[in-house]
Amino acid sequence: MATNAAAAEPVTPKSSVASDFYERLHALQMIGLWEMYGEYSKVVKNGLLDEPPYMWRWRDYYPLLLESGSIGIDSDLFQRPEQARGGVERRNLVMYPTGNPAGATCTTMACGVQYIKPGETAPCHRHDPAAIRFIIEGRGAYTAVEGEKFHMEPGDLILTPRWTWHEHGNDGNEPVIWMDGLDSPFVLNYLHADFWQPYRDGYFPQAHAEGHTRRRLGNGFVRPMKRIAERALPVIYPWSEVYPELIRQRDAAENVDPYDGVILEYVNPVSGGPTLPTMSCRMQLIPAGQSTQTHRHTARAIYRVFKGSGWSEVGGHRIEWEAGDVFCLPIWTWHSHGANRGEDAILFTMCDQPLLEPFDLYQEEARQ
Repeated sequence: MATNAAAAEPVTPKSSVASDFYERLHALQMIGLWEMYGEYSKVVKNGLLDEPPYMWRWRDYYPLLLESGSIGIDSDLFQRPEQARGGVERRNLVMYPTGNPAGATCTTMACGVQYIKPGETAPCHRHDPAAIRFIIEGRGAYTAVEGEKFHMEPGDLILTPRWTWHEHGNDGNEPVIWMDGLDSPFVLNYLHADFWQPYRDGYFPQAHAEGHTRRRLGNGFVRPMKRIAERALPVIYPWSEVYPELIRQRDAAENVDPYDGVILEYVNPVSGGPTLPTMSCRMQLIPAGQSTQTHRHTARAIYRVFKGSGWSEVGGHRIEWEAGDVFCLPIWTWHSHGANRGEDAILFTMCDQPLLEPFDLYQEEARQ
């Protein structure tokens, strides 16, 4: 049976089997299981580095992000292509390493940085991949999800659950930059379920007053008895609430993880589980001058340095980082982190651990 799949690159051991057997087998896009044993043994012995620990430095991409401000946002680009004026639907620069076979930031997740100027709006659409927005700098912009506006402050995290109508705008007086994170590589490359749809009228009408979802959810300890039917809601996690908790945990020192320092997970208030079904978002603090122990796990992660500076050892590579830098942690790779003296280091993290846990595929190992 013919197939369009790329041919495997086997490691063929010496064998008494005629060489034309392998030629005919490989021509059918097939491989003998025994040909793969050599690769399996490498993984068991050395760990699997399926992507290099890519890194994007703020000082390199920030000037390009500002320069992209000269490109206009064109709300007709997808709605009425014949009327489009040559702009872009969203001014977003994606972390896209050319050597990654997934064609994305890492195998299961993608991230980018979005830039929106005062008075601009990005038209409404929806898609199957779920998304998060982590605000980097600027005030006055908003994400609207299902007709509810969520105004953004630096350090805030906003969720856009899958297949929800959403758009962006800037009501303020300064440009705003945020990090977008999506599970699109997993949804597209593995499930082939990446449906996308523009809103018919360009912009979704306001359906709820600001704060509507927060009032439905209560304060985290008590909430209205009215049942929430949705599996996920467009939640906002304000930095003004996250940061004090981070500092409380640091000062108490009761829940410090030897491998991650002070680390908090953004819990989904509807399910009580991870941030989204496919991604866990975390905020991590490493006290000034301290470092973590080394471990590895089967989850991939994308780190964004929010404050401070320091270093990470990732698969034998030492990465020096500072605020604004982004780097990837491949699967099953030894890693540790350290903060430079003088200031705590704070890192925002996206992790695909929720994809692995339902199948009992998540595991960790500490270096002895």
